[in-house]
Amino acid sequence: MADAPVVMLDVFVAAMACPCGSGRPDKAGAAMNEALLELRRRFQGRVGFRIHALNLHLARFRNTPAVAALLREKGHGALPVAVIGDAIVFQGRMTHPDDLEKAVAPYVPPGGP
Repeated sequence: MADAPVVMLDVFVAAMACPCGSGRPDKAGAAMNEALLELRRRFQGRVGFRIHALNLHLARFRNTPAVAALLREKGHGALPVAVIGDAIVFQGRMTHPDDLEKAVAPYVPPGGP
């Protein structure tokens, strides 16, 4: 059994298709998912991620102070954002794992898997 991730990246997006529906993710959503999977591979499983969609997980948005404040200030156009703990570490399109790696690396302690 694999160890739990050392760092959890919470990704907040405007919308996702309901998992019970037949809709597929759009190209940007699929690219973001691939970038996040690659990020997890690069950190050998020490970084995990959870995706929260405003249309499905409103309480999570309200209960994350940095995200709630950002939405009050800038609206839904500020999404997507990535949060570690209470800090927004990345904002904007998450389609390239190099950008995410640079944002997340300071939060991941050195070491192996």
